[in-house]
This record gives sequence, structure tokens and C-alpha cells, in this order.
Amino acid sequence: YILNYRICDNSQPSKNKSQKPICQTATVTIAILQSVTTPTTITLSDDTYTITTTDSTTTTATTVGSVFTNDRMNGKPIDIQKVIFSLLPQSIPTSFIITKDGNIIVPPQTPIGCYTLNYRICDSKNKNQKTVCQTATITITITILQTPVTPTVSATVETATSSTTQNT
Repeated sequence: YILNYRICDNSQPSKNKSQKPICQTATVTIAILQSVTTPTTITLSDDTYTITTTDSTTTTATTVGSVFTNDRMNGKPIDIQKVIFSLLPQSIPTSFIITKDGNIIVPPQTPIGCYTLNYRICDSKNKNQKTVCQTATITITITILQTPVTPTVSATVETATSSTTQNT
């Protein structure tokens, strides 16, 4: 936008009506710039956890870690207040729990095996841009503790006996 204006000095009362006030003109240019918004970047890393049990199933509920530990938004740790977290549908139903702060809980009586969960994190705060989402995988392996087998060694020792007979 361009604005022209004029300023006159009327502070000196004119005794002579033929003398005009001193005036100056100027131009102001106003530029309205479009705001630049930095795009949101979400970087997720896959998570791998291993639980070792002495039975064929887990005996107690176990927290293995948080999915947010190695994930970043704009290079900073994930702020759970600024994202939408969702566990994606699985091919094998599981009863694993992921708390609102990202902790993964393996329930008791979970059989040994390998479990894969997929999750998505989306930016929830940027209304002026397309929603940014990323997915990652959680792999949880439950193994049974292999107790080493100590071999049992047994030996039978045979001794030879001899008898000597003397005739006199």
C-alpha cells in the first residue's frame, strides 16, 4: 500500500495573510508480508525390547520402556501435549498397554514369542499446514531363560584281582 501525506507548520500565526504555511509532502509504503511457518518435522525410531522369563509366560506386568525416548519433533524430544499418539491395528491382537506418556506395559501371562506393534505420532498444533504424521515399529521379544545343563559324569572303575597259589 502507498500512502501520500502532507504536513504543514501552522504553529506561527501569520500576520500576513498572503504568506502561506510551510508544508512538506511525503510518501509511506506499507508492505504486508506473508508469514512464513517452519514445517513440522517428526522423526520416529523403531523400538526393540527383550524380556526374559523362567516360565513359558510372563508372570507379572512389566514396563519395558517408552516409545517417546528416541523420537523427536523439530529436533526436540516429543512433547506428548503437542502430538496425537495412536497404536495402529495389529494383525495379531495383543493386550499390550501403551500409557498416555508412551510407556509400554507387557501384561502378565503373555506367552513367549515375538510381538510387533506399530504406532503413529501426528502433530496436533499446526492448524495452518497439512497434518504431519510418522509411523514406527515396536518389537518385543519374550524369551525363556535357558538354564545351563550341567553334565553328570559317572564312572565305574573295575579293578583286576589276581590270586596266586603256592604249592610247597
